[in-house]
Amino acid sequence: MITRREMMFSLLAGSLAGCGMAPETLDSAATIDGAKYLLSAEPTGAIGVAEAKEAIAQSDRIVLIGRIQGGVDEPWNAGRAAFFVSDAAAMIEMDEDDHHHEAGHDHENCPFCNRNKNSADSQAIVQFLGDDGKVLPVDARRLLPVEEGQLVVVQGRGRVDDLGTLIIAAEGIYVRR
Repeated sequence: MITRREMMFSLLAGSLAGCGMAPETLDSAATIDGAKYLLSAEPTGAIGVAEAKEAIAQSDRIVLIGRIQGGVDEPWNAGRAAFFVSDAAAMIEMDEDDHHHEAGHDHENCPFCNRNKNSADSQAIVQFLGDDGKVLPVDARRLLPVEEGQLVVVQGRGRVDDLGTLIIAAEGIYVRR
């Protein structure tokens, strides 16, 4: 049985691959100016993934805050200007020793025990699109000064696909330092 997470990654791979698109070349990275996507100031009103999914019903304009990470998988789609962000509050990372189970511990309602249970619900796909509406054919790590684990604020237009995945067509990104 295919899990929701596997379906999300299949969707990302399929939506980013495009028909007949050549893999990233050095020329692609050189001709696309990532600086136009960098915001000099953090946008106000940033919300997390779960809240953004609900806000889409009111407006597709979204300011999203999240951490670049894909849970147990890589957040990047090599050669494409797209990556996963996780709701910063939902993806708390900690050492195994930091969470102790005492007598009477409620595993079902513990946010730490269940932190990966609904990880698909707390993740979004951020895509940077070209004028043609397709994901830019350059790795996000080459286009932008981003790294896995960074907290970012992204503004753009959002939608929720048929699988319940939040997808942001990013117009700008602010990297928290």
